[in-house]
Amino acid sequence: MLESLEPHLAAIATRKPLEARWHGRVPSIDIGDCPPGLWQRVGRKLHIPASILPRRGGETALRKALRDPAVTVVLVHYIEFALRYWTALAETQKPLFVHCHGYDVTWDLRAHENPGRPSLPSDYIDKVKAMAQKVMFIANSQATASKLKLIGITPDRIQVKPLGVPVPAFCPVRTPSPNGMRTSKARIWLSGPSIWLAGKGSRALLQLPGMVPCV
Repeated sequence: MLESLEPHLAAIATRKPLEARWHGRVPSIDIGDCPPGLWQRVGRKLHIPASILPRRGGETALRKALRDPAVTVVLVHYIEFALRYWTALAETQKPLFVHCHGYDVTWDLRAHENPGRPSLPSDYIDKVKAMAQKVMFIANSQATASKLKLIGITPDRIQVKPLGVPVPAFCPVRTPSPNGMRTSKARIWLSGPSIWLAGKGSRALLQLPGMVPCV
């Protein structure tokens, strides 16, 4: 997906990016949180909602990126990551997509070290349902789409993009290198939880190979 969208990407926002630019072309934006300041520490002790405290770190950087005129559409990987930055994301009027990867729609998720305790917050489902008013979900399978529908997300808010790449009906013959070893110039770049800031409209997202409506 990243390769397909590269010509449309204005930037990739993530925590502690490994590279300043992906492929030397797409800028990386660090939206990692700064250590809690005085206001944040006092606010936690007094149970003051974080949304009314002074902005810090990642949210500030993300807001600045979202205001860039070159950014016309936003793609967030993982629901949890979208919720982490939802205060900033909810303010944008630009088209917003959230790519679901499976575990983030496992509503009864448990950690192996503590299987008796839910891994997701008690209000997680309510927040996802509220998010649906603003975002289009991209599901990585029909099973993931079914889990979204299970909590009340309507099919018109879901697009399905199965993982993988199109393959030919017959495997092409590989030509070995002179030393007898097969070589490849392919490069794998794992972005993990991230926010892709794209320009040139949202049409590229909806025309990715394999994208199908939710059924």
